[in-house]
Amino acid sequence: MKAKTCTALLTVGLLAGALLPARGNAQGITVSPMVGVYVPAGSFQDLRNTAQDKLERGGTLGLGANVTLGFLRATFAYASGANISRQGLSGQSQVGDGSVLVGALDVVVHPLPRVIVVQPYLLGGAGYKRESYSFDTQSLSELKDNNDVVLHAGLGVDLALGPVGVVAEFTDFIGKDNNDSWKVHDGFGMVGLRLKLF
Repeated sequence: MKAKTCTALLTVGLLAGALLPARGNAQGITVSPMVGVYVPAGSFQDLRNTAQDKLERGGTLGLGANVTLGFLRATFAYASGANISRQGLSGQSQVGDGSVLVGALDVVVHPLPRVIVVQPYLLGGAGYKRESYSFDTQSLSELKDNNDVVLHAGLGVDLALGPVGVVAEFTDFIGKDNNDSWKVHDGFGMVGLRLKLF
């Protein structure tokens, strides 16, 4: 019995040591302003009047900021001016634009040790997304802004250059479509600076 208990405790300790950052890294707060590309995927609003038509979003500039304390991170991202096009039987035409604002609370995991200055990482969590629409046609004016709970996952790399570092990452905010399926993706490919406050 004691051997099983010791084995279980040792396993938990090894897992915690592998997943959680080192004690020295867990005490500082870092802020990372980010800039990059917003890449939407999946239709986000089916048109009610014609079953064959749907609205699709196009990519645009993305902005973001991350605040990290140890293995916890608050993630914020924003994209404005994304093209909204109508894909129907007659082809694709632009019908408006939209913006998306997302925020999430994540857990950051470093699966590999830092190699010289390079530190890869994974992150996952959940958050909240707000989409706002502006349409050029009156027939779509009844479509309202959309607010959703989203899942968040991503991967990245941190280049340590002293108190200032460089961060590059791709993250995906995953939401539900009109059929209650997790098929709406809001991807952000971002690069930025990592500033250690204290």
